[in-house]
This record gives sequence, structure tokens and C-alpha cells, in this order.
Amino acid sequence: MGPVQAITNGLFKFPIFTGRASRSEFWWFAPIAIAPPLYVANEIAWTKFEFYGIWRVGLLILAALPLLSAGSRRLQDVGENGAQIMLPFTPFVLLWVTYQALYWFSLGTLIFGLGIIIGLAALLLLIPAYLFAFFVSFITIGPIIGQLILPSDVGSNPYGPNPNEVPT
Repeated sequence: MGPVQAITNGLFKFPIFTGRASRSEFWWFAPIAIAPPLYVANEIAWTKFEFYGIWRVGLLILAALPLLSAGSRRLQDVGENGAQIMLPFTPFVLLWVTYQALYWFSLGTLIFGLGIIIGLAALLLLIPAYLFAFFVSFITIGPIIGQLILPSDVGSNPYGPNPNEVPT
């Protein structure tokens, strides 16, 4: 599969997480698909991250959806579960939810003077937690990239027919 066809497939198949994607389809599309999520993540990182930042997280998910669906189909092409593509992001999603809960709880208890204490405790606990999340993501992304590099399973697998073979 050539680059134009791979990029076209990736853009039109972005809501489809079922089926299989060949190596060439994924790796021609991945460099194009990584740019929008990186741009949105950069915008999130350099702005104040409060309630109005929720729409930016939604925008990040929408921007990453084509790459995640292509990665999911690629993992299914080698016989793995496509949901594994989300493993490196799981610690950050959990931390973001925890941060939001602590932030809004500390605002609610500001009247009683506990909000400042909860906010400081959250900062002291979340900094090591983010470092741990980076470490866990770094460890989990290696095997996933390794699976994305593997050749396709020969013949059909539980996720469908081989995209590289001509149907008979």
C-alpha cells in the first residue's frame, strides 16, 4: 500500500476499531496522524488547566482518534487485542481524573480552611504520581511499538482476513 492510499484509509477509517491494518498502512499514516494530538497536547501543557481545560482534553481525544484506531487495527493484524493501544495513556487519564476531583473538592472546602491544605497535599502527592505515570507509560509503550512493527499474521485471524493477501 502506498502513502496516499494509507493516509486516505487512515482518515476515512478513523471511527473503525475493528478489522486489520497492514504495516504499510499504519506506518505511512502514523507520522501524519501524530501531529494534531501533539499540537493539542502542547496547548494543554502551556495553559492553566482548570475546568475550561476539559474541552481541550476532549479535543485531544478527537485529534488522537485516527491514530488510535489505526494502531488498534494494526495490533489486531498481528493477533493482539487492539485495546492495548490505550495502555500507555491509562496512568495519565487516572491522574487527570484524580486531579480534577481534588481540585473541585478543595474549592468546595475552601470555606472551612481545608481547601488550602488539600490543595498543597495534592500538589505534593501528584508530582511523584506524574513521574511514576511517565515511568509506567515509558515501560508499556516499548512492547506496543514492538508489536506494531511485527509482520501480519498469515491468513485470517479472529479480527478478519489478512489485508496483504488477495482474497480468493
